[in-house]
Amino acid sequence: MVFQLKFSKRNHVQYQFTAWSIGLNLCLQDVCKLFRLIQDAIDLVRKAVHIVNKSPKRAEIFNEKQMEDEETIFYGHQNLKTLCPTRWTVRSDAIKAVHVLDNYEALKETCNDVVDEGGNVALKADGMLRRLKKFSTLFGLRLSYLVFSPGEELSRTLQSKDCNIQEAINSSNLTGNYYKRMRSDKEFNGFYDRVVKESEGKTKAPFLARQRKVPARFDDGAPGHDFGSPKAFHRQQYFEVLDLVYPDLVRRFDQKSFTLLRDIEQLLLRAANGNQFVIKETISDIYANDLDLDRLELHLKMLPDLVKCSNSAVPIKEVTKLETLCSLIAENPNNRKLFSEVDKLLRLFLTVPATSATAERTFSMLRRLKSYLRATMGQERLNNAILLNIYQSEFDDLDIHGIVKKFAACHERRKAFFGSFD
Repeated sequence: MVFQLKFSKRNHVQYQFTAWSIGLNLCLQDVCKLFRLIQDAIDLVRKAVHIVNKSPKRAEIFNEKQMEDEETIFYGHQNLKTLCPTRWTVRSDAIKAVHVLDNYEALKETCNDVVDEGGNVALKADGMLRRLKKFSTLFGLRLSYLVFSPGEELSRTLQSKDCNIQEAINSSNLTGNYYKRMRSDKEFNGFYDRVVKESEGKTKAPFLARQRKVPARFDDGAPGHDFGSPKAFHRQQYFEVLDLVYPDLVRRFDQKSFTLLRDIEQLLLRAANGNQFVIKETISDIYANDLDLDRLELHLKMLPDLVKCSNSAVPIKEVTKLETLCSLIAENPNNRKLFSEVDKLLRLFLTVPATSATAERTFSMLRRLKSYLRATMGQERLNNAILLNIYQSEFDDLDIHGIVKKFAACHERRKAFFGSFD
């Protein structure tokens, strides 16, 4: 980050760019750090997985308690799911596995049996059992699911390899509008009533905790705030969480580089579809030394004719992605010369990806491919294996029979060993 700041002072074209999926994850992490209610919910899920899954005996007890519950049989059997700090789309599923499909009751009964048996884990199970009997725990789990589930749906969209700038911006705006809409008394009343109804028979009734006395060094003589009812207290918790999520989401997605990329994408798409366009100052000021703006405007006016004269099997009615425009220019070497300024602008645009998920998956894949049992794998074979794993869709379309036939026909010894593939 320090290097980026120093470099940006010397080069005005350089932009700081934070991947959107990382920014979204940081936004959700801020919610976990700042709110005790969300912290307790995540901690409960983590400890529940630790208590149940770390012992085959306790896991078997948990499975038996699940099968005894009629509603669990009706909805389907679902195990507890582990939280992972490097996977950003598992929080809501892990919370859902605890309480939505009646694993809540199964978890309480499992903790009760573990406490009765005694042992080293009995104290942890007893503490979890006490927490599971509180209404605030169920309310925190539900509120955490409300916050994390739309955020993780957005994360899945941002981590898609086909995600473009406009789709990412629209998806983030929709998610932000959802959080904004949920911040209302009508939505809270419905949410609170559903949690109260669900808590019947599972937890104690909601109550207002005893008001603590303010320390003398902080007491200015004014009376402390009195919520008056448990509903008013939980309303304050509900609104406070949403008041942090929405502004933080907007702040992390409002980057200068995103505006530039969006303007470039809209300019190229409007020109390719024959619509009126204007080269905005954000583009002309930044790339004045890299592009001939007069020639760029001429080339953009000629783009609709390139789309109409394409050699694709299916006629292109409308260009919705820059991938289509890249294919049209790359299909003929003369197109790059004829539309040289458009080609430059596309190259500048493609140097900044809308998501870093593809590059990050490459590093995650490396450990799975080069394991301890494959420590002697050479660099060439490793590169080939990674390419086959990354581009699985293209690999599936290859004619394997033809490749094997060509390989066997290269040498007489191969023909004798592999035989004929006719």
